[in-house]
Amino acid sequence: MTFDLIKTTFFVLVFIILQCGAIIIEKDTRFVNRKCVGTSRMTLQQYSKIECVQKCHEESTKGLCNVAGYNKATKTCYLSMDNHQNVLDVNDELSGVYFMEKVNVHLHMPLELQFVFD
Repeated sequence: MTFDLIKTTFFVLVFIILQCGAIIIEKDTRFVNRKCVGTSRMTLQQYSKIECVQKCHEESTKGLCNVAGYNKATKTCYLSMDNHQNVLDVNDELSGVYFMEKVNVHLHMPLELQFVFD
């Protein structure tokens, strides 16, 4: 009986989300200067810092990027599966890494439905 109630509640919530709103998943990004990735899965030329971080966010939803390394002088982006322990210290102020951090999940729904839940 309890399992049926849980299952029904789950399907009702899924239905409401699909019909009325969207789930947005965000990852925070933390920049650390004078670092570079140890191993690069993908190298992208002529990228801005913002494009580099966006690409890593996009790839991270597929489980393919944890860190985006960036060199300001060459405008090169390095997507990597490295973690905090794998990044390397470098003596270059133009290099740094962006760590994809904690996940925030937001449910966005139309304004008229928000009043129902307030």
